[in-house]
Order: sequence, then C-alpha cells, then structure tokens
Amino acid sequence: MTELRPLRRADAAAWGRLYAGAFAAPPWNEECDPVQTAAYIARFMDRPPLFAYGFFVDDQPAALAIGEYVPCPEKDLMRIEDFCVGREHQGKGLGGAFLAALKQEGVRHDCDCMMLATMRDYPAHRFYEKNGFAPLKDSVLLYQNL
Repeated sequence: MTELRPLRRADAAAWGRLYAGAFAAPPWNEECDPVQTAAYIARFMDRPPLFAYGFFVDDQPAALAIGEYVPCPEKDLMRIEDFCVGREHQGKGLGGAFLAALKQEGVRHDCDCMMLATMRDYPAHRFYEKNGFAPLKDSVLLYQNL
C-alpha cells in the first residue's frame, strides 16, 4: 500500500539518508552528507507555503518531494524543488504514482499546475515527460551568482 503524507521533523534523518542514497547513484553521482541533507529537507517542513511530502510503501519511506506553493493572480502553482525515489524503489512505477498523488495534493491546494526544473540529458527529463510534464516553450531558466 502506498500513501502520501507530509514529512515530520522527527523523521528528517531518515529522509536525509533516502535523499543522499538516491542522488549518490548515476547519473547524479552526488556526494551528499545525510546530516546536512536532513537539515535541508527540514527547512521545508512546517513552513507554508513550503511543502515536504513523503511517499510511503507499506508504511516505510520510499520517495520524497520538497518545494513550494507559489501564489499567482488566478490559481497558484506547485513548484517542486527536489524529487527523489529511493534506489530500491526506482524503475517500479512508484515515481509516477508519487507524481500522481502530488498532483492531487496540488489540486487540493487550488493549484492549476506543477512546475520543476531538471537537466535536459538526464534520465529524469524523460521520466518527467513520460509523466505528463512538458517544456515551457517561451521560458528560460536564468540564474545569477550572489
């Protein structure tokens, strides 16, 4: 059985380990400190409009999404900052089921779309497109160092 639930601060360490493990694998190969990652995830908890959701399989943490609800003039949007599925759950349809549950949560919060950024040539790009995401034709993601 799968279930979407808001994350609790008491479980931040477990989510930090899941995140670090997911991003340690190819193609990201990132070295994440689970303690530092847990603190990062905890900053999204209990701070509206920020959100932190976990997806559980048989009451065990399997995937997480953190982001924010962004106010807009008509309907709000749900922006996903980070999304990951534990390595042992990848390739089994869990990520798609999690995105579907997040979509319902966004509708419940009166959002009309979900938005995220990913790397063009990474497998995640194909995964998101397979699950209904499409590039914004006239948008460009810009940044500036501070």
